[in-house]
Amino acid sequence: MAEDRRFVNAAGLRWHVERSGRGPGTMLLLHGTGASAHSMAALGERLAWRWRLVAPDLPGHGETSRPTPEQLTLPGMAAAVGALLAEMKLAPDVVVGHSAGAAVAVRMVLDGLVKPSVVVSINGAFLPFGGRAAALLSPLARLLYAQRWVSHLFARRAEDPAVVRRLIEGTGSHLDQDGLDAYRALMTRPATPRRRWA
Repeated sequence: MAEDRRFVNAAGLRWHVERSGRGPGTMLLLHGTGASAHSMAALGERLAWRWRLVAPDLPGHGETSRPTPEQLTLPGMAAAVGALLAEMKLAPDVVVGHSAGAAVAVRMVLDGLVKPSVVVSINGAFLPFGGRAAALLSPLARLLYAQRWVSHLFARRAEDPAVVRRLIEGTGSHLDQDGLDAYRALMTRPATPRRRWA
């Protein structure tokens, strides 16, 4: 089965979108923070026989352009994905979100941007950081995101496969070598993740 990779302009962003599958219904796959459509590859391979799959790289991830500060909020991210779906004339029957992607999916439903029959959360990140660190970490993360030198430094460190393995294992994830290689490609050159799902 041939994959369909395309770029779509919506919400002021240039989106990278992967499509596949041949089923009667449409399923939207939303990855988590720090990933891209490649992180849905294994799931997509198992579902393509039954669903038409749509997996965008979320704003600022993979090959999708960087969002505005407003689009970095949960409502802003949900609105941006909603605009992408409207541009592509898609109304998913099912939305699957991993981690922060699950939070985006639920926000889209609450805001009336999608009306799926089912939302599936895979380790959904629904709660904000808690405790004393929250007041410092959220603004710090936004500040670091805005500094281009931070991404260059991070990309240089990610050239070492051991660094990537430790980072992934530190999240509690267990990936095969292909998965680790895909994350390494994503971290070292965000515009060119190498693993695709068909």
